[in-house]
Amino acid sequence: MTASGSPPPSPESKFVTQIVNAVIRITPVGGSGWILIHFLLKQEWINAVLMFPVMLITGAWAAYTGNFISTSNESAGALGKRHSQSFSNWLGQLNQKLQWFFSKADDKFARCQAMACQDYKAEGIAEAKWQAVPTLEEVYVPLGLRGSLCKGEFTQFTASLSGKSPKETIDETLYIWDLLREAKRTPAYKRLVVIAKGGYGKTTLLRHIAYRYGTNPGQLCRQKKVPRLIPILLYLRDWRQEMAQAEAPDLPTLIADHHLPNIKAGQKLDLDKTWADKLLRQGNALVMIDGFDEVATDQCDAVSSWIDKAVATYGNSAFFILTSRPVGYERYKNTQPWMPVEVKAFDDEQRDDFLRRWYLCQAKLSRPGRDLAHIKTVADKAADGLNNQIEQRSELAKMADNPLLLCMIATFHRFRPSSELPRQRTKLYQGFCQMLLADRPESKGQLMTLPAEEAQAVLQGVAWAMVQKDTIAIPKTELMTLVQSFMARETDAKADPKQFIQDVEDVSELFVKRESADEIEFAHRSFQEYLAAVEVKKQGCDQALVTLKEEWQGAVLFYAAQANPTALINALLAKGDRTSLDLAYDCWLENPNRVPPEVFSALQEQCYSQLEQYMVEDAWKAADQYTYRLMIQVLGKSYGQVFTAEELLTFPCQDLLRIDGLWVKHSDGKFGFSVQKEIWVQCGGKLDGSYDFESYKKLASAVGWRDSHGKWINYRDLLFDITDGPLAHLPSGLGGVVGLVGGCLFSHPGLQHVSSKDFKKFPT
Repeated sequence: MTASGSPPPSPESKFVTQIVNAVIRITPVGGSGWILIHFLLKQEWINAVLMFPVMLITGAWAAYTGNFISTSNESAGALGKRHSQSFSNWLGQLNQKLQWFFSKADDKFARCQAMACQDYKAEGIAEAKWQAVPTLEEVYVPLGLRGSLCKGEFTQFTASLSGKSPKETIDETLYIWDLLREAKRTPAYKRLVVIAKGGYGKTTLLRHIAYRYGTNPGQLCRQKKVPRLIPILLYLRDWRQEMAQAEAPDLPTLIADHHLPNIKAGQKLDLDKTWADKLLRQGNALVMIDGFDEVATDQCDAVSSWIDKAVATYGNSAFFILTSRPVGYERYKNTQPWMPVEVKAFDDEQRDDFLRRWYLCQAKLSRPGRDLAHIKTVADKAADGLNNQIEQRSELAKMADNPLLLCMIATFHRFRPSSELPRQRTKLYQGFCQMLLADRPESKGQLMTLPAEEAQAVLQGVAWAMVQKDTIAIPKTELMTLVQSFMARETDAKADPKQFIQDVEDVSELFVKRESADEIEFAHRSFQEYLAAVEVKKQGCDQALVTLKEEWQGAVLFYAAQANPTALINALLAKGDRTSLDLAYDCWLENPNRVPPEVFSALQEQCYSQLEQYMVEDAWKAADQYTYRLMIQVLGKSYGQVFTAEELLTFPCQDLLRIDGLWVKHSDGKFGFSVQKEIWVQCGGKLDGSYDFESYKKLASAVGWRDSHGKWINYRDLLFDITDGPLAHLPSGLGGVVGLVGGCLFSHPGLQHVSSKDFKKFPT
């Protein structure tokens, strides 16, 4: 036995060790030597001179490592590990420099883009309590995607990719690599719009794509069988002003003159508009445009036109991905077709994966040099403790399906492991503000300009003022004026506003400076919305929320979650437009127990009136989309969710007949669920709630949802016209979903007594 207690090495082991030692000694010298010879043969004298010291260093390494491995296996293991790690890091840096030197211009650009995305950033939240920032790949969990119901469109891509029936794939999870792989043979997949509410990881998804494509594209393409692409990630928050100008730069100019200087980070990379144009036309560019919801309302038309023009010019060659919250996508006015997909909420497995990765990263950062097995045990114990709390409380589980909120929950739990987690979203934000404004400065031994309570009061005033100004970023000089006025309101102390801003930026990290301008913004938009809502409640000025633009609905909903929203809902009902009605329902959904039943009934009545108004105006597409919205509201679900078979079979009879009656009445018997039910029966469908995909395909062909070749027709290409649309063609957006769950709505007891015998029969 050796001193370490291990058995003595066998002759075979000694032989292998000698071979490995030789390889370790020779390989660096050989590699650098061949590079030196290459430069000499090419007569690249400067590069040869630069390479000569590298060869000397690698030669010295060969001498140093005579018995490196054998020594590491015995008593000098710790020293060997430390030296080998240092050398490994040095080789990695050398490798990156050599790769950069020999790379083509496109690959150099991709590497710059990747390096700009290598850190994991939850828009300010991820860094708030960490001494160091983990890499994106350490904690990234793949996001699931599915077809989207935004704008009434339901994308049935899962069936086409998997070869299964729609019934089997209605909620099947796909990933971005599935869609990019499919794009090689299906052009429609070259234009994806990824839709999700705030915090569901849209930006992180794009950063992940850029990082993978920019660091090791060959391995990625082999593993995922995706096309080899050069990623270009444009944040609309940075470039919306340029895009909205009358003389806006085109896409190649924006990439070369504006985007490239932001990401090259000191690297020598002189690329111009001509290079960018060529890249976009040669078929391997992936243009990712992030955050249409962050475009101001008065800029939407101009930015929509800019994106539309870019897609029209380069859409036949380049790949495009756009991201947006649902409210932003509704404002996006496009003529070029896109395939909408939405990010699925985290399931239990994704949540567990994220927490274990997250805690492992934190344990490594806080315990450098410790045994990895011990670190993993500590991390797993913490993750299990948080998972137990989440699983035992439904309100926490509902929040934890959002990656951003899950990160916030984990941060809260990490520094208060014995505390009970907040039960509401607003309480979580309050707890997090307390951590950033009080706990964090205390743990770092730094005295803030103002106590936490007074500091939050100042930030509330600033946040609400910025919301009223319709901005997420503000020049530092203007911020100084706002802070000074609210400090005078909240405290008698003569504190320095400049120092306060610096504290909030450097210590609490609730402020961050925009890289593209001398402006300050909140670490995440949701913090601005939360603090503004608290200020509105404090001032009792909830009526001012009614006048806000659509992009500030988050602030309205934060208010509704922490106060009685009845007066606000009534004000929105008095306003009466479609946007106000939608927001009124979302406010009710935040706090339904505090709203009298008659107020909700009044809301639903106005929504029925809105649906009927669309039909009177022959706005059949709007009516089709609003039918889904109204049915979701009847069930008390959130916009974007799908129906289950049980929900359709038990849908409130009075509401179902009322919706169907409006369709039948205003279409003179041509459209409606009852009309579709008759054709369903003619196609062989049963009224017992059972699933029959063959009958559904016949129905779809009969009512014009599939063409004569059996191909599903894109939603945008359907006939929203009372004259040209086939019998039972509408409602179609919802009808597609109804078919996917097996004609359950047609089996509803309420429709059994509705006859369409006077309607013209459609031949099957």
